[in-house]
Amino acid sequence: MKVFLRLIKGFEGLIQFLLILTILVVGAVFLITTLNLPFKEENFPFFKTKQESGQVAPQVRKNFSFFLPSSPTIEPTPTISPTPTLTPKEILANLSLKYGPCRYVPILMYHHLLEPAEAKKIGAQNLNVSPAIFEQQINYLIKKGYQTIFLDELIDGIKGSRALPQKPMVITFDDGYKELYYILYPLMKMKNFKATVFVISQFLDGDKYLSWDQLKEMASNNLLEIGDHTLNHSALTETQGEGFIRDQILSSQKIISERIGRTVKVFAYPYGTYNKTTEKILVEGKFTAGVKSNNTGAACVKLPYEIPRMRIGDAQLSGYGL
Repeated sequence: MKVFLRLIKGFEGLIQFLLILTILVVGAVFLITTLNLPFKEENFPFFKTKQESGQVAPQVRKNFSFFLPSSPTIEPTPTISPTPTLTPKEILANLSLKYGPCRYVPILMYHHLLEPAEAKKIGAQNLNVSPAIFEQQINYLIKKGYQTIFLDELIDGIKGSRALPQKPMVITFDDGYKELYYILYPLMKMKNFKATVFVISQFLDGDKYLSWDQLKEMASNNLLEIGDHTLNHSALTETQGEGFIRDQILSSQKIISERIGRTVKVFAYPYGTYNKTTEKILVEGKFTAGVKSNNTGAACVKLPYEIPRMRIGDAQLSGYGL
């Protein structure tokens, strides 16, 4: 019985020895594989191929990767080349190649000139510049050396048929509100600057708008240009049809020209909506310029009916890059 117990203990000891040896071998293989160490047979004599008594011992497989979890292949992150940002000068050069010559000229867009309380009462805060701020803006422009011109002068200047001042600028007003007669008109005569007022012909003589008599008096001054802003400020979409768009533009042009005694030749799109049909009709009406309501790009000779404007708010003009 004692002998049998000793045999069992001896067998357990052998099992433990073999288990330890296996762990050591697997650990060594793991280190070699993960650390990319060179495998040398002399370090593991029990894996060596020996030739004894004319017999070749079978080679033991040296690839132990099946013991280990496969490592993911790490692909290098591709380098993304940044898209070059064009400078304003480069953008202007590209525009000029296609539509030019072109030129960056500030074209300011205004609507109301009301005291803040009055603007709030009619919900026009977003379209308003208070009279005091407007006068400050004009003084600022004069101090910075800007000189006001009309839109047809701008187009002629870009064509090269008219000399433009060193720092030209266009000032425009949309809709023809009545306070322009009391705020804009006296100030422009006092400060000697030009402005263009786009009027809605069927709205004139209304409560919020200029009267025809006031408009005619203002139009008689060479500092003011009157423009067409349609019959009733309808959006000129293609779905309205060509006949509707023609009536809105050309009928209004005819009415305004007859009432003020001067030919109307500039146009402002209601809500900034323009298309091929509007441009076709502006050509028919012999308009020299059409202005949008967004500030994107420059004024170009080949795009006389897509002239951008900068909407001005109740703030300092230095904040607009002027």
